[in-house]
Amino acid sequence: MITQIIKKISRINLIVSLIIILSLFCFIEICQAEKDKGIIKTTTLDKTVQGEISWIGKDYIAIIYQKDEKKGKEYEILLPIDADIQLLHKSNLDQLSVGDTVRVQFEELTEEYKEGARKERKAKVISFVKPAVKKPESLESGEVLISY
Repeated sequence: MITQIIKKISRINLIVSLIIILSLFCFIEICQAEKDKGIIKTTTLDKTVQGEISWIGKDYIAIIYQKDEKKGKEYEILLPIDADIQLLHKSNLDQLSVGDTVRVQFEELTEEYKEGARKERKAKVISFVKPAVKKPESLESGEVLISY
């Protein structure tokens, strides 16, 4: 009876050992596959964009940097903002509003993989250029202003 218990324990130990060894091999294969997917090339560029703020939040700013009046298209870029963003000509982000013209210096990190490229952007410096153009109140409410 004791010999049967010892044999069962030995079989359980053998099975557990095999499971651990197979798990290690799987883990090594997964790590190798991730390494093969690795970055081929990394490039960092500093870029600048100037335009009108179309949206601003605590973590992001959207800038319309080009308008094509003929086609009716606007080109916009969304940039993440960190807490350590540098502001020029304003003391905090709350002083910026939709319609203001700003110049944003940002960093663009491009990681190239076998499957393609991935870009990450991050705003570094926001420079206030000029305030939003104010529309007369009568035009904002939809009324037509006629003067003779």
